[in-house]
Amino acid sequence: MHLHIDLWIDITCPWCYLGKHRLDKALQQFDFPSQNISIDFHPFYVNPAQRADYTPPFRPIPVEFMDPNEEAAKKEKGARVKVELRDEGLPLAVSKSHPSSSTPKSSSPPDSTDSHLLLQHVSSLSTLPPSTPSTLLTHLLAAHFAHHVPITSRTELIRIAKECGVPEEEAKKAWRSEEARERLAAREKEAREEREVTGVPWYVFRFTSTQAGQPSDEPLIEFPIVGAQDTAVLIRMLNRGKDRAAKEAERRRAKL
Repeated sequence: MHLHIDLWIDITCPWCYLGKHRLDKALQQFDFPSQNISIDFHPFYVNPAQRADYTPPFRPIPVEFMDPNEEAAKKEKGARVKVELRDEGLPLAVSKSHPSSSTPKSSSPPDSTDSHLLLQHVSSLSTLPPSTPSTLLTHLLAAHFAHHVPITSRTELIRIAKECGVPEEEAKKAWRSEEARERLAAREKEAREEREVTGVPWYVFRFTSTQAGQPSDEPLIEFPIVGAQDTAVLIRMLNRGKDRAAKEAERRRAKL
């Protein structure tokens, strides 16, 4: 049996920083062959306006029509994620550039397009160990949230990629193709319009009889999990999914 995970994330989302850490912990404790687990990372923009090429689809809402409780809700959510990050032992260097900042007038997060392009390119490289994209994502999140590394700097992104075992020349290829940008935009659009992803982290867990991408990889069971759930919750759901997948596989064999 194989487990494939689709994970939608944004490098500038503190809940993704937390969720990726908890997913890694859950998979380490999950009683399942690690070589039978694969993960695909998908782009998502928490705030689409952060993209340099963003064009607003409509005029901004006038201040007088905005919900007066919205700013308070954002502050409460930001305070909560800081507590949960601290409880997980994850460092957070709070600044005005982070969505989790308690500063009343925090600025929008930086454009994460180049980091998404880098992750997309590295994920396509069969010459690197399968764990490289996951390692790179962990480093990108930590660089942004724990060390204030500007993720809009390609120099810094190349440095991070090299730390994860990606050759410098390969890292530079991430931004050379207009086709790669178009593919990234299409994948992000698919997340919102076809997958109906409304927030991140957003996971889809799929148990199959064969490895993902191979013939007859029809899911035995597939289920989504939304948000940076506790590690214990993820483990419980994984175990439940594994048990149900085993029963479904047995049912299908009995029909043959």
